[in-house]
Formats: sequence, C-alpha cells, structure tokens
Amino acid sequence: MDDLVLYFFNVRDAISGKWRKTRYRLTDETARAVYGDGNYERLDWTREVRTGDAGGQSTSHLMGRAPNSDIEP
Repeated sequence: MDDLVLYFFNVRDAISGKWRKTRYRLTDETARAVYGDGNYERLDWTREVRTGDAGGQSTSHLMGRAPNSDIEP
C-alpha cells in the first residue's frame, strides 16, 4: 500500500488574483489538476501522511446485503 501524502495549499483566485488557503488537504497531483501550474503554493508545514487500507474502515461492503425478512417489526 502506498502512503497518501496531503497538504494544505495557498491558491490564487483566477478573477481577483488574491491568495487564499484551501479548506481541505490535497495531494500535489490534485492541486496541479485543479489550480494549474503557478497558481498554488504547497504549505509544507501542514504535511499529513495517511497509511493503511483506504477502504478498511468503510461500511460500503454492507450496502449489498439484503434485509433479513425473518424479522418482523
């Protein structure tokens, strides 16, 4: 499993040219795709590394189960 490395970024508003901090952490690849080259700055001190199975604590595997028809309300 690969570690997921996330950061907050300062990003430039396309209309006003003002800089703001992102609300959520992003990967470098996501920041580049969303804001374009030269329109973002990574804040290195906000680094967060997430490890483990991404779906390990998910309940999505429960969605496919049929309700138990033997139980009456």
